[in-house]
Parts: sequence; structure tokens; C-alpha cells
Amino acid sequence: MKKAFAAVAATLVAWIGWMPMLALAEFPDRPIRIIVPYAPGGASGNIGAAAVSRAAPDGYTLLFMGNGIASAPSMKEVSFDLRKSGAID
Repeated sequence: MKKAFAAVAATLVAWIGWMPMLALAEFPDRPIRIIVPYAPGGASGNIGAAAVSRAAPDGYTLLFMGNGIASAPSMKEVSFDLRKSGAID
């Protein structure tokens, strides 16, 4: 009984020691880029969507997307595939 209690107590002490380490945020450790690809005559956001699709899939580049970008591939040839690049699910 005493050995079981000692084992449980040791486990709790170990977890309490690790709790502050678990609370440290590792994300984000650098600036997050949010691309808003809408300017007057901005190609319906296709240029910004292409830039996001080429970005590393690490969660640091975000796209503010509207209906124009989502429907563009069905209406014309575009230079990006947001689904294939992992930018959207």
C-alpha cells in the first residue's frame, strides 16, 4: 500500500514539474502573414491565392478568401490549387 502511494505521489510530482513546460506556447514564434488579395482590379484575388498556395504549409501564411477565389477555378484557368497545396481542407 505504501509503495503504491509512493508511486502515485512520485508521478504527481513529476507531472506538476512538467506542467509549466506544457503551457509554453511554441506557436507563433515569428510573425503571421495574412494576405488580403483585394485591390482595385486585383485579378479577383487570384494572385494572392497563388502566393498562399506556394507558401510553406506551416500555418504562418493565411489567406482572407471570398467567393471570388473559391469559384475562380470553375470559371477560368488559374495558377493555383488551394486544396492540393494544403491551404484549405
